[in-house]
Amino acid sequence: MAAPDEIGKGSHPAQNPPPLRAGDVFVWEWYQENCSALIRDFELMPFLLKELGLDESGMRVMVLKLGRIHDAMKRMGAKEAQRMQAEMN
Repeated sequence: MAAPDEIGKGSHPAQNPPPLRAGDVFVWEWYQENCSALIRDFELMPFLLKELGLDESGMRVMVLKLGRIHDAMKRMGAKEAQRMQAEMN
């Protein structure tokens, strides 16, 4: 993964990610609005997903994309924690 200040400065795909498609933008924005500790702690996710009114295949795609975003966010958080720990040592 490229550092934010390196995006667009090189030829590697991590530095020049393709633009998000409309469906991916929707999932990203939905994740940002709805995937919080409050939602997790009170187990509200099934209710929020149901409100989308997706059919079975749409729901599978939504959950797959949400999972990928969540995994990426966890990796970024772990890298940031490692960086902060290294700075403290």
